[in-house]
Amino acid sequence: MDLRRPIKYIIGKDKITRTATLRVPIKDGSITVNSIKILPIIQIGRTNKESKRIVFDPVKVEHTDPIFCEFDNVTGAIAKLNSFAEMIYKELKNVIKLYLEIFELNEILIRNSKCKKLSSYDFEKDLTFGKSKNVFSCIFKTEKEFHTTFKLTKEQINYFTKLLDGYVIDRDCFTHGSLLFVYPDFKPILKAKPPNSEEYYIDLCRKTFDNNLANYNYIESMLRAMNEYLRKKKGNYYEI
Repeated sequence: MDLRRPIKYIIGKDKITRTATLRVPIKDGSITVNSIKILPIIQIGRTNKESKRIVFDPVKVEHTDPIFCEFDNVTGAIAKLNSFAEMIYKELKNVIKLYLEIFELNEILIRNSKCKKLSSYDFEKDLTFGKSKNVFSCIFKTEKEFHTTFKLTKEQINYFTKLLDGYVIDRDCFTHGSLLFVYPDFKPILKAKPPNSEEYYIDLCRKTFDNNLANYNYIESMLRAMNEYLRKKKGNYYEI
């Protein structure tokens, strides 16, 4: 199965880049969020000399309002994806909470080597998104009841955990990455550096956003189903 991940924007190792911010002055004096025209730019050249020869022209940008509309559209789309990720984070915590109300934590921590690593987590505090993902993945991979109930094959189990892992990484990129527009074509890209990874660029094209939304829909539907299953199980569990 294809893992729907962001499309990378490749800048060759022989390329030189420099960044700047174009600020177009407000003429009428009335300041609103929409009236402020600020555009982060990245310039790409083959050599230092070539890069220095290319000069940003704010005058050209000033009269190109669609560029600033695109800036608003892209930042809005990123903000929406981050809001969806927060919903996944909340759902993850709900599933873990329900599961730990039914099963003993110590029993979970000895299931395999990866589960043992979770013993360093402080479960009395609110776990981060990444740690919540790790706890859930341990539960999801080792809980055979889930596999039977939802008729999951080994391939589907591995696919889902990899997809969730990638989704959390992508959320970090969208949250902490730097939005840039390639000069002079003004193509939007995201400069990202996930933890323990090299810096790279993401192509903020329609497919990248569609992929992330598809991941959200799939992950959310699976977590919601598990949440409902555990709620029912919890009721039966306490009736025994």
